[in-house]
Amino acid sequence: MAKYNITEKREKEAAYRTLVNPKLMDELKEKILNTILIQKKYKDRDYSAKQLATDLGTNTRYISAVVNVRFHMNYTSLVNKYRIEEAMTLLVDRRYKTPKHGRNLRYGWILLIVSRFMLLSSKSMGARRGNIS
Repeated sequence: MAKYNITEKREKEAAYRTLVNPKLMDELKEKILNTILIQKKYKDRDYSAKQLATDLGTNTRYISAVVNVRFHMNYTSLVNKYRIEEAMTLLVDRRYKTPKHGRNLRYGWILLIVSRFMLLSSKSMGARRGNIS
């Protein structure tokens, strides 16, 4: 008998994702983009999916379903994506250094922003800036 019982991961589909009306999903997608991207709520470190749901007058399950179906990621990944995109634009400006990026983007730890940056862009911040080839 093998030491480890490793089985294949089964894909599960959450039932509530299919129960949300597609029209409502489209409306919520626009409202989510407006709130997070246009109003720049992604900069608020304490802004959660629960607060977003309250602001939009819905519940967190609907937020989760819309983000998963329309953006193909979870809420945290969506927020981090916009934070990293802003970090990439800030890298063009030579006045900013990496710790400053963390404070500007409301990350609590500089290591977190560096790891997220490398995960999403597959380059280090220094390489992205052009200091390292």
